[in-house]
Amino acid sequence: MRFDIDNFRAGFGAQMARIKDNLQELSRAQEEMRRRIDSFCAR
Repeated sequence: MRFDIDNFRAGFGAQMARIKDNLQELSRAQEEMRRRIDSFCAR
């Protein structure tokens, strides 16, 4: 089977975009947790 660089690049790009979205979602969740913990400790 011949290695198809164009297919690989397209699939890889889509995968990287998904990972980047997941990382952004994760950092938003971490920010939210930090805010909740801060407000909880401030009481």
